[in-house]
Amino acid sequence: MATNNIDDLMNFYAIDTSLYLCLVRCLGTPSDSAKRTLAFWLWLEHIGLARDNLTHHISSRPNPVMARFVVEAESCINVITHDDNDEEEEMGSVTFTASLAANERFGVRFLAVHRNLVRMGVVRVLDRRSLLRFLKCNSHITT
Repeated sequence: MATNNIDDLMNFYAIDTSLYLCLVRCLGTPSDSAKRTLAFWLWLEHIGLARDNLTHHISSRPNPVMARFVVEAESCINVITHDDNDEEEEMGSVTFTASLAANERFGVRFLAVHRNLVRMGVVRVLDRRSLLRFLKCNSHITT
């Protein structure tokens, strides 16, 4: 029974894995940046700040549009990872990401005000992804 749950979980995350591969292979996004970007998007989905299936909406866009989402995500990540930056000067517009936000208040100011919360959420997503990779690598082990 536990094996079926792991298989279901792996299938669910296969969609996000394909988006990750597209970011790296098609758009040339460095691996670490692609992981952080995907974690940021998944966190936005998880807390309900972005519409359901944000990653699906992004992955269904043409590559140049997807690339713009990546640039915005990297800017957002820069805001949440640097306590000393002037976020409004450092970060450009997040109009593409905001267009898929479920909350009208999403933007630079939101990220700056909730910097620590967002940072912890993205780190948790990255930790879970690492756990899933471990489970996938060891899925042949049954308990």
